[in-house]
Amino acid sequence: GLAGYLLANKAPGRVRDVFKFTALLQMCLVYFIYRFMGFTEIPLLHVVDIVAAIGILITIGIMFYNVTLPRKGQPNITLPVGIGCFALALLAGYPLQLAFGGKEWYECVLDTYPMQQVGFVYYVYVPATFTFAAMLFGATLLMRKIISEAFFGVVFVSLILFTLFSTVLLQEIHIPFVSTQKLVINCPADNTSLIFALSELLDTSTLARSFLHFIGAI
Repeated sequence: GLAGYLLANKAPGRVRDVFKFTALLQMCLVYFIYRFMGFTEIPLLHVVDIVAAIGILITIGIMFYNVTLPRKGQPNITLPVGIGCFALALLAGYPLQLAFGGKEWYECVLDTYPMQQVGFVYYVYVPATFTFAAMLFGATLLMRKIISEAFFGVVFVSLILFTLFSTVLLQEIHIPFVSTQKLVINCPADNTSLIFALSELLDTSTLARSFLHFIGAI
């Protein structure tokens, strides 16, 4: 992340800022791998949590705008970048909840779902960070005209979808019920709040278990 930010100055002028923001996004994702591996109650880190969580959304927005804005001589990769940005935007939910819920939210989550720390780190942020890094590597090959727009689109859309679906399904196979894939986790529980409604609506664990049951995997 940091090395990528420093090396971005060597990129062509029209994509230099894009690479800088993608490097910042990568640093935010790596930071939350560290945070979800073990919560540390340090006031300064809570401030960093808020900055990094909001930073994920801002960098994704800037990246999408810059890459999809038509420019002469720039490859048209709107579809793969759009899908990638949507998938990355889903990752902002947990950091935002950690940033504004703090220690109370995180401890409540682990009390309710004892293996959620494993879910956060090994089934969400590590695979997502690796996939994003692979996309950035692919983007450098595309800028050098080593690969075509079509190749970039097919390979990296496939990689994003494979990572998304495989991690969701594997988490439900290996650590079901002791972890959750609700995009909004209602903690501490309040069954009358908007958070509860969103938690039920955005419950991908239920969808994943239904699919796995349908294909006979569980």
